[in-house]
Amino acid sequence: MRLEPIIAHRGASQYAPENTIAAFKKAKSLGAEWVETDVMLTQDNVPILHHDETLERTTGMLANVADTPYETIKSLEAGGEPIPTLAAALTCLNTLGLKLNLELKPLPGKEKDTAEIAIKTLLGKRFPPDKLLISSSSLEALKTAMGIAPELHYGWIADNLSALELGLQSGLSFYSLHLNEQVLDEALVKKLCAEGYKVLAYTVNQATRAQRLFDWGVSSVFSDDPGLVSKA
Repeated sequence: MRLEPIIAHRGASQYAPENTIAAFKKAKSLGAEWVETDVMLTQDNVPILHHDETLERTTGMLANVADTPYETIKSLEAGGEPIPTLAAALTCLNTLGLKLNLELKPLPGKEKDTAEIAIKTLLGKRFPPDKLLISSSSLEALKTAMGIAPELHYGWIADNLSALELGLQSGLSFYSLHLNEQVLDEALVKKLCAEGYKVLAYTVNQATRAQRLFDWGVSSVFSDDPGLVSKA
């Protein structure tokens, strides 16, 4: 699998509503090859693309995703765009030829269900394994996913050094480590690369910062702007 320097964070979210088909199409038009998006389950276990536990920020509706059936969510708009199901998003990404970093973002108590349903949806849609990277900050979700599809590539998401260590000590085999760019320094990046990990950094929206991270050995940065590298 080949990573690219820029992974469009929730699609081209600087230019279109995050985690929507419009954001993926915009990312493609700006030259992106990879997009990142979040998957979670509705009350009735439909996998949708959404980041927050609540619907308020993206749709204005005062409700938890976990308490809301898909029939209600499909009638909402996030920035003027519908909230896609994972299945619909995969069809779009396949058509566009985009590669996908799918973050399993389980709501509390739905770690196993989120992983099982997401992986089975990916396999059912026959999304190309060489264009797919699965990541999560939930060890339970990752362990479940690995049990179903061990042939896929997996990444551990860590917001701080304690979380990083938790993943490294978990006994799970990770292809990549997805780290908050604020915790990274040159020594840490070189150490992790020497141990065989791909290091990915989030969320980077300044070209000079992206270039420094690349110089240290970071493979990819997640950015709201897919054209970030060209501005370095």
